[in-house]
Amino acid sequence: MSDKTAHEHTALKNAWLRFATFDHNAKAVQARFFSLRGAVLWTGVLATALAIIYSQYVDISGQRPAFTDWRFYVWLMMIMAPILVTVLSTGAGKLARGVDWVTLRGAAEATKREIYRFRCAVDSYDRTSCTAGERAERLSQTVGQATSRLMDTDVLQSSIAPYAGELPPKYGAAEEDDGFSDMDPERYLEWRLDDQMAFFVSKARALDRRHHRTQWAVAGLGGIGTLLAALGQEIWVPVAVGLSTALTSYLQLRNVESQLAGYNRAGLELTNVATWWSGLPAAAKADNAKFAMLVERTEAVLTSENASWVHDMQAAVAKIHKDK
Repeated sequence: MSDKTAHEHTALKNAWLRFATFDHNAKAVQARFFSLRGAVLWTGVLATALAIIYSQYVDISGQRPAFTDWRFYVWLMMIMAPILVTVLSTGAGKLARGVDWVTLRGAAEATKREIYRFRCAVDSYDRTSCTAGERAERLSQTVGQATSRLMDTDVLQSSIAPYAGELPPKYGAAEEDDGFSDMDPERYLEWRLDDQMAFFVSKARALDRRHHRTQWAVAGLGGIGTLLAALGQEIWVPVAVGLSTALTSYLQLRNVESQLAGYNRAGLELTNVATWWSGLPAAAKADNAKFAMLVERTEAVLTSENASWVHDMQAAVAKIHKDK
């Protein structure tokens, strides 16, 4: 391996490490965000249920039950539940702002797109217009810019955990892709375009199933509330309403409808790109300019989808904080 090739490999390895770090931290912040927000929703429902149970089934005769009485623990949980909701809400606002996760995800995807452009040797990485050393330098500078953009965000207010694992990270590239090989049109179609199309189709199906299940659950809880009222059990209606509200808030929290539309749109646009490429004659497919166009169109779709996703999620998170 020549020195210049070694420079390229090092630059590409550093880019993958930067992507893996962003990706790793985005997943961690995302998990913390949804865990805390979910805990707030379900603890609120629990507080309502405990208040009803206490008022209906625990007779304290105006006095607090003794420590050895089981009713004492029902009373204690009833007192603690709303306090816990307040604590979790405060913690969620301070420790899991949500925007950090969205920002890190955007930086990770921007880095990943640059990696594939580099491996395809298109645009500013074209080997006919620059040396291997210049390619490596340009990749390092562009990836560095993605990192620099984080300096003006709240991400730096919390620690960014280093990544220590294989490169590329699992699920960071197609299963057959080693992450470092140069890419011709056939490899790019299989390892990038087809892989992303499959991802969007899979995510859209999963979101659609989740959306339908949750909507049916909300409708069912509305029916249960009506039935409870008809049976003279109106006191339990707030629990059914609370569960319904929690599920609706979950859909808003996940931004399911917007994500579903974005995944479907990106999948269709990638299909259009693949159809355009398959319709080209063999001579055109061998033209490096056409290959560059394939890469540019594909990455433009992914850039647009990610930008739209970041915008929608930032708006959703901002609405959550405003509502709180």
